[in-house]
Amino acid sequence: MERYVWELAHAIADSGVEVHIVCEEICQATEHLNIVVHVLGNLTAKPRWVAALRFSYRVSQWVDLNTDNNFVIHSHERTSAHHITTFHAAVFANIRKKPWWKRISIRIAVWLYLEKRELSKQQVLVVLPNSDPIKEELNQDYRLFFVLFGILFVCSFMSHSGTLNN
Repeated sequence: MERYVWELAHAIADSGVEVHIVCEEICQATEHLNIVVHVLGNLTAKPRWVAALRFSYRVSQWVDLNTDNNFVIHSHERTSAHHITTFHAAVFANIRKKPWWKRISIRIAVWLYLEKRELSKQQVLVVLPNSDPIKEELNQDYRLFFVLFGILFVCSFMSHSGTLNN
């Protein structure tokens, strides 16, 4: 688990909110009374796109079995069971600007699927880009958001057929 996620979880817990962290492994124990860590166990790290698919599936299973409507789920990964997502990396959809022969692979198809799903699932309410360049890339590649105080709010969703609903 990255340090910024750990620090954010502690800051939220310090405000009196019970925080549940779902992760592959934990590198540092916490004594915080408002934090519960759920370790899913390590997955094979390579190829990364397979590991991302497996982790997403395991998180979805955990959420289905362990949460109810009183949970607000904030993800920092390419999952599908969240309400809020923090977007840390360059937007993978930029690959569409490359020639077609550089885009034909299962790896690229999976990463595009994971990214689109992370941003456009019906329950996603907020996308938090970690920088202005990433915010601009998200607006250019997905056009699903409006910006208020530097935060991207989802205002349109993909339908099951892949078309935009306004």
